[in-house]
Amino acid sequence: MIPKAGEVVRVTGRCGAQFRDNTLTVRVIRTGRYGSTPEHMLYLIGYVLGAQGNPVARRELLIEHDGLELVKPEPARNGGPARVPKQRTGSVSPPSRHDQKGVAARERR
Repeated sequence: MIPKAGEVVRVTGRCGAQFRDNTLTVRVIRTGRYGSTPEHMLYLIGYVLGAQGNPVARRELLIEHDGLELVKPEPARNGGPARVPKQRTGSVSPPSRHDQKGVAARERR
């Protein structure tokens, strides 16, 4: 299995000896084969997820992709989206001096 960006996978002991006692749950950022990576190996970049699904560390892993398990997302309890992004509030910062000089030069033309 070769995961896509955004998918959540479980890195098990079948992915490599270093994961036999330490299974990781990872949200994939990017995957690929680089240089002379063997056919059965995969380079995976992702965020290790904590017990509540929040990212706790960014990791770069060289693993055997046959040991990956896709984690199915849990449905939201209230029927809505699992996570709602916060709306940004506050004022917009003023333009920098550099931006103001560029505006003044364009206005003179």
